Amino acid sequence: MQNPASPIQTISLTHIALRAASPSQSAAFYTRYCNLKILHRRMDQEMGEDVEVIWLGNPDRLPGFVLVLMQNQPESCPKGSFHHLGFEVASKDDVDHLAKIAQSEGILALPPQDAGPVVGYICALKDPDQNLVEISYGQMIMLRREAHA
Repeated sequence: MQNPASPIQTISLTHIALRAASPSQSAAFYTRYCNLKILHRRMDQEMGEDVEVIWLGNPDRLPGFVLVLMQNQPESCPKGSFHHLGFEVASKDDVDHLAKIAQSEGILALPPQDAGPVVGYICALKDPDQNLVEISYGQMIMLRREAHA
């Protein structure tokens, strides 16, 4: 069975984001056993609580691919998890275009929004198994690649 081609020509898988009880401990595991390096670390405000976020990758290999570790949300959080596959596109217009298509098909999970200088301009879609797929423009991952081009 053939699938229709993506309406966006330039789209790349850039990261996988996972929840971790302790991102610092998980980062220690991945640095020890997988030779990944910490590329970025921050505290986010999520549902009013500080949440640790760590990006791991291999800075010597470009284009880069990043493992994002996010601290577990409290069980009481109604928002749910944000495990996701992250894809970058070439422009904000591409994010908006895919979001419009996803909205018409009933699979838009997060409308387009500017999530700040680290995360960039994003939207999120749900795949057929309800996994989240983040579409982004202007994330640090993409900017890091461009700096090394």
